[in-house]
Amino acid sequence: NNVKAFDNPVDYNIKNWGAAGYSDYGFLNLNNDGKADIIWYGDSHAGHYSYGLDSIMVKKNQKTVFMSYGVSTLHLPGMYHKKIDSNVTNSHLNKVINLINRNPKALVVLSHFWNGEMAMTKYKNSKLNTLEELKLDSSGYRKVSDKILEFSRLIGDRKIIVVGESPFKNANDLGYVDNLLIPKYIPGLSPPSNFEPSKLTFNINSFFKTYFANHKNIQFIDPTEPLCTDGRCLEQENGNIYFSDKDHLSKSGSLKVVESFENTLLKSI
Repeated sequence: NNVKAFDNPVDYNIKNWGAAGYSDYGFLNLNNDGKADIIWYGDSHAGHYSYGLDSIMVKKNQKTVFMSYGVSTLHLPGMYHKKIDSNVTNSHLNKVINLINRNPKALVVLSHFWNGEMAMTKYKNSKLNTLEELKLDSSGYRKVSDKILEFSRLIGDRKIIVVGESPFKNANDLGYVDNLLIPKYIPGLSPPSNFEPSKLTFNINSFFKTYFANHKNIQFIDPTEPLCTDGRCLEQENGNIYFSDKDHLSKSGSLKVVESFENTLLKSI
């Protein structure tokens, strides 16, 4: 976490985000029998839990975890990325579904930069046969939630955990590391530092929590809980920097959040 060792925020993120050193499609375990206890998939906001999962679920609890975060899109049926060819996204979704089907006892975990991916996605209105924008409000969150239910039916209504939005900054805010690299900020590592994340973080998590409360096979977990109090979220404490940029967890942040998930994950396997 020594920010002085890096020349710029990009270098810091590359070397310190929660997925640094891990494959974007494969087992976190070096030794595995090809069977997964947990299949954790999504975009880079799935990937940034890699370090925490390796530390807590693999090394501590001896569980087998398969991670997939290589394609940055909403991995749900009927969703169309604005820039990535639909053949690519559909192929990857089918690949993940096949993996899930080969692991009938595995816990399936969906984790995305939900608001960020929604902004880059169109939704297929099957009644009108049209592609529509996903609004970053309750109407858009409902469409995504409905598609999670559709995905659940595709894989046989098995146990699914939906990881909510991790805290992310507004577009014009500087990341913590950006601030540290301005010389006058460098001495200030010791005091805890917090920030006010985008309100969209809490909006979608609140919606998901209510929406999935009555679905027995789908459980929502909120990654803001170990980091945020009264609408403000920790960036660092005691020299541990929890974010590698404006929205990705660092290895320290990954560990802190996965520690808070540990009992829920173990009970769900």
